[in-house]
Amino acid sequence: MTPCIVFAGPVGLGFGYMIAKGENVFPAISPTLSSLLLIASCLFYSYSRQSDAFCSGGILLSCGASLGVVIQWIIQVLLLRGTWHEVISESWTDELKSEDIYDLFSILVPAIFNSGLAQIASFTDLCFASHFAGAAAGLSYAFLLVMAPLGLLSSIVILPLLPTFSGLIKTESWPTLVEKINRGVLLCMVVLLPIISVMSSLADPIIRVLFE
Repeated sequence: MTPCIVFAGPVGLGFGYMIAKGENVFPAISPTLSSLLLIASCLFYSYSRQSDAFCSGGILLSCGASLGVVIQWIIQVLLLRGTWHEVISESWTDELKSEDIYDLFSILVPAIFNSGLAQIASFTDLCFASHFAGAAAGLSYAFLLVMAPLGLLSSIVILPLLPTFSGLIKTESWPTLVEKINRGVLLCMVVLLPIISVMSSLADPIIRVLFE
């Protein structure tokens, strides 16, 4: 999993640059690459258990996740190879003195703190749940099921809207911003309602297919 740590930063910066340039297609579908490789690793592990070529499940999962991140980085390099000079030619010292940078960190630091507290709360729940048989595994699996629609919303729906919101805030176009937010909320509801309906009505088959 070490390549995931190494390439996570460049991949995230590449996504931000592409979204700022209005290129939203690849950032939206990019998480699918990692998911497909993880699914392929799980299928290969299931096949290897039935044959003589048995492989460790942990190794296969780590290889699938690492390969997914590396492939995303390679595709980003190919897509952005003609624009690196624009990034390098910028004066970083001038950018750091910008008021927008200070505004960014004034929002980013509390968000990081809030996200860290959420992770601590999750680990605390697992710590107490581990005293009951199967409770920790149940919470972990439930978290994965919840993160599936959240990941879909964040990568496909919400992420492309963020540059639009940022531009409207900078120009102080508040009525247009409210309209865009309302449309974003409506779009999230349109995407979520079918997912919730399917997951609620087919809860038992989904759990059997994914976790049994």
